[in-house]
Amino acid sequence: MAENAGAGNGPDKLWVGGTTAFVAEGTFGGGSAKLQIKLPQGTYADVTGVTLSAAGMIVADLPPGEYRAVLATGSAFYVRLSRIPS
Repeated sequence: MAENAGAGNGPDKLWVGGTTAFVAEGTFGGGSAKLQIKLPQGTYADVTGVTLSAAGMIVADLPPGEYRAVLATGSAFYVRLSRIPS
């Protein structure tokens, strides 16, 4: 979702859904990394509870869809989604 990225919106990523780890690291410097889902008419909505203000991981059950990472203030962000098998 992001590799050595600065603040801004990452590219859309098609995701199969299911139990997922949202993982982010970087120089947060008071910034954040949050996950958004693309809605049917092309706008985006924050995925509730999936925002990090420091390096770490959040596990969430996600529906299939297109997602992006939104990065604020920091730099050198690395962000990914990882499927957790059931």
